[in-house]
Amino acid sequence: MQANNALSEIRFLAASVRDVYAAHKATWQVMGQSPDQTRHFHHDCNFLPSREGALITIRARPDHLPPESTPVKTAYEAGITLNFALSACASTRQTGANREVPCLSRDQLVDWLDRHALRHGFQIDHPLLVADTQALPVVKPGHPVFFLNKAFYSGNLTVIDSALFSKALTEGIGRHKGLGFGMLKIINTHNQ
Repeated sequence: MQANNALSEIRFLAASVRDVYAAHKATWQVMGQSPDQTRHFHHDCNFLPSREGALITIRARPDHLPPESTPVKTAYEAGITLNFALSACASTRQTGANREVPCLSRDQLVDWLDRHALRHGFQIDHPLLVADTQALPVVKPGHPVFFLNKAFYSGNLTVIDSALFSKALTEGIGRHKGLGFGMLKIINTHNQ
């Protein structure tokens, strides 16, 4: 998705969505292909407790969304503390091999977030950080079911570089964003 400070989002309930691949497909059905063939949005998927559907959030530049979409604030001054939530496909390179493995322990999860935070203009308040994981099924027709490890983060962060942080809110965090990972959400603000 292109970097641009103007960002909006829509949310919708997808009653038939029961796995991350179905959410991915539903999102592409809503958004369609961009005129220049680039990825022009990112999304997040939260499954209902009964697994009978999901709440999907899509973020994109306002010109790619309906007029009733909600603007998303992307400009924050350095030094401000914000409450955040993030779902990511946190992984690390396996020692001695050229493949990625999911981060499972709290130390691995925190290390992954710290590395990405520094690159994206913020730092984490470790004592208040909540980090957990969940295996999510991916059901692609004609392929065996496989699982992705979804890492959930919430807590407080402090903005240290406004431009990098704005880019993180606009483009998402992490390499794996195609199946609804990486959307950094600001829950509320402090010090404003």
